[in-house]
Amino acid sequence: MKKLNIWAASFLAVLIVYHTCYGLQTLLPSNVSWLMTIKHDWGGHYLGWLFYKNEGWHFPIGSVHNYFYPVGTNVGFTDSIPLLAIFFKLFSFALLADFQYFGIWLFACHLLAAYFTILLFRLFKVNDLVTFIGVIFIAANPILIYRGLHPALCAHWLLIASLYVYFLDPSVVRPARILRYQFILLIIASLVNPYLCFMVLGFSIFTVIKLCFAEKVMLKKHLIIYITGSVISLVLCWYVTGIMNFSKKEDVGVEGGYGIYGLNLHSLYKSFGFSKFF
Repeated sequence: MKKLNIWAASFLAVLIVYHTCYGLQTLLPSNVSWLMTIKHDWGGHYLGWLFYKNEGWHFPIGSVHNYFYPVGTNVGFTDSIPLLAIFFKLFSFALLADFQYFGIWLFACHLLAAYFTILLFRLFKVNDLVTFIGVIFIAANPILIYRGLHPALCAHWLLIASLYVYFLDPSVVRPARILRYQFILLIIASLVNPYLCFMVLGFSIFTVIKLCFAEKVMLKKHLIIYITGSVISLVLCWYVTGIMNFSKKEDVGVEGGYGIYGLNLHSLYKSFGFSKFF
């Protein structure tokens, strides 16, 4: 396949996969009907964004005071993808009343997964036909499709991109640039979902370890500075957005409770009916 053809074919393949899974109508920012259904948790994610969009700015900047009032919450806790929520809130005065970005996000996740798959395969000089087959497998990955239940967890492209950065040759791409790429991925991940963020943080640590000890293109002090700086930046980012909060917590009267959302030693063997043995 010619260089241009694989990009066009991959885009078309992702488009078909997305349409099969969600329908192209979900890409319309004004279409919220697919979100407000009893299927999955989409409605909760959308409501988190809607409440966040329709109230003023607070600090931390991800705070939502009117959702779960009077306790309030954070746009990150509603899995509303803070990266996009904060960005689009800047333009809330110009947005439609029912504006949603979840369709665009889901499509972007499939598309970026395909994009970084191509880059990763080309790094190992895999021929274009095999690369295209790999793109189809990644874009139509059942795990990625199933994660559509929770759009914030669909950013698997962050992991593929981290793999790509990890395998970059420091003799071709300067080590400082490699680490810069990985740092950008870490900050993006911090504003998407904590689960994925910790995975990307793992890549950040092992990438700099590889450059220091395997490739021997960095000093140990630079390794310490990079890891420390990454962790501090991550904590600062979460503090500014309110995902990590050091203030006194509101007492909602559930401390010591037990059930689906509580756990004690009894939970080790009580299955709530899901086990044939316990």
